[in-house]
Amino acid sequence: RGWDFDGSPNNCVDCVSVYNKLSIGKPIQCFDHFYGGSVDELVIFDRPLDRQEVYDIYSAVPRDCQDCDPNAYCTDGQQCVCNEGFAGSGDVCSRKTDAGPSPVSIPQPRYFWPMDKIDGQGLVDGSSRLIVGEGQYDVQMQVSLGIEEGAVVFNGRRDWLNAGDYSGQCFAEPDLCSEGFTFSFWLRYHERGQRDNVIFSSGAQLADGEGLAMWGKQGTMHVRVQTGTMRYECNFPAEATKGVWVNYVIRFDLDNGLVVTLDTQEVARSVGTPNAVQGSAPGTLAIGKYNHLDVHNGRFDMDNLAAWEVALSEQQVESIYNHGLPEQQYS
Repeated sequence: RGWDFDGSPNNCVDCVSVYNKLSIGKPIQCFDHFYGGSVDELVIFDRPLDRQEVYDIYSAVPRDCQDCDPNAYCTDGQQCVCNEGFAGSGDVCSRKTDAGPSPVSIPQPRYFWPMDKIDGQGLVDGSSRLIVGEGQYDVQMQVSLGIEEGAVVFNGRRDWLNAGDYSGQCFAEPDLCSEGFTFSFWLRYHERGQRDNVIFSSGAQLADGEGLAMWGKQGTMHVRVQTGTMRYECNFPAEATKGVWVNYVIRFDLDNGLVVTLDTQEVARSVGTPNAVQGSAPGTLAIGKYNHLDVHNGRFDMDNLAAWEVALSEQQVESIYNHGLPEQQYS
C-alpha cells in the first residue's frame, strides 16, 4: 500500500525502485507468495545459450530418482528402469503391447481420438471426427509424451475439448444405447485438492440430466451414468493413480449396469438405483470440464480415447490393454 507502479513510495524524492534487485523465492516488493521447493546451481549468463550448450548443461547433471518416468522405478544405483509392461530409457517410458494379433475379436471403435497433435486453436485430429477446444479464452493446449506418441495435457485452468453434440444419441441419452457403450482411454491423473477435477461429461453431473460424467475430488474418482429412470454411480479411490498412466475402461449396458476397470482390474460396479430425471441437460460431450459450466476444468493428461456403442466383454477389455486398439480403418 502507498507504493506506485515503479516500486517506490508515493511522493518520494530520490527513492530507488525495489524492482532493480533480483529476488529468489518471493516477489521483491511483497512479503507473501513465497516459493515452495528447492533450487540448486543457479547460473546466469549474459548471453543466450545455443541448443547444444543447453543440452550439455542438462546432461552433465547427475541423474536422480526424481528424473524417473512415473511408470519407472529407481534402483539403488540411482538408475531409472521402466516398469514391467513399459519400454524406454527409464527417464521416458511408453506402454509396451504384446506382439501378435489379439486372441479375441475387437470391433472398430465408433469414435477414436488418438490425442497426438493439436494446433494453436485447440484442435486435435481424431480419426472419425474432430475434437475442438471451445473455451471462453484463446485456448493454447499442449501435447506431451503419451502411452503411444502424443497425449493432450489439460492444465486444470481453462483447457477443455468439445467432442461433439450427442443430443438424441447414445452418449447423451443412455436409454438409446441398445447394446450399451464402452469408453477406453489412458489417463495420467493430477489431483486438484478441494475442487472437482472433471474428466468428461455429457450431462449426468446434473440431478436432472441424462448422459455420463466422470470427475475426481479429494482422492476419490466418481463415474456416473443416468438414464431417464435410473442412476448408476461408481466411486473408488484415486490416490494410487496420481501421476502414472492408467488404462480406464468404462462399460455400461441396461442389463448389467456400470462397470469400471483400471488396467483390466475391476474397481467398481453399479446395478443402479431408481432416479427419474427430466433429461434437460445439454448433450455436448465435454472433455476436461462439465458440459454446462466453464469452471472446474480438469487437470490430467489423456491418450488414446476410444468409444464403442456396445458394451465390450472382459476378454476384449483385457486384449485392448495387452495388445492395443485394433488398427484403425478410418480415412
